[in-house]
Amino acid sequence: MIEFIFNTVPDVVFSLLAFVIAGMVVLKWGIKPVVQAIDAREKRIASQLEQADAANAKAAELRADLDRQLAGAEAKIADMIRRAESEGNDHKQRIIEEGRVEAERLRRRAVRDIDNARHGAIVALREEVADIATQVAESVIRRELNADVQRDLVAAAVDAYEQDRNSLV
Repeated sequence: MIEFIFNTVPDVVFSLLAFVIAGMVVLKWGIKPVVQAIDAREKRIASQLEQADAANAKAAELRADLDRQLAGAEAKIADMIRRAESEGNDHKQRIIEEGRVEAERLRRRAVRDIDNARHGAIVALREEVADIATQVAESVIRRELNADVQRDLVAAAVDAYEQDRNSLV
């Protein structure tokens, strides 16, 4: 068995030495690039995370700005609606008042026209009564003054007057 140990010791030393050399070669040329690649990937991921965080912060800022603008726009729209309603109500009141003024003007004109027509009718009626009275007087003067004739003439004049008056009403 000793012989076995002496024969295997150089193999073990040689294997150990080969292992150490292979480990050093792997460490020098194999692990370094892998570690560098992992470090580079880690840096790239960290950079991308920072960029994503920055983009997220910028998006949140833009959203807040947009929300402020939207709130401002809503306030402006509400103000515009209030002003439009106010202007509409003012316009409505102005139209109603103009209508009232026009109706009052038309009513006054109609009353004036009615008064003028009534005055004209009264003047015409007076003229007619005067004509009838003149005719009656003329007839009475031409005829002999007889009480019966005079009564008939006055009755005829009154009837004619009432007929004219009824025809005007």
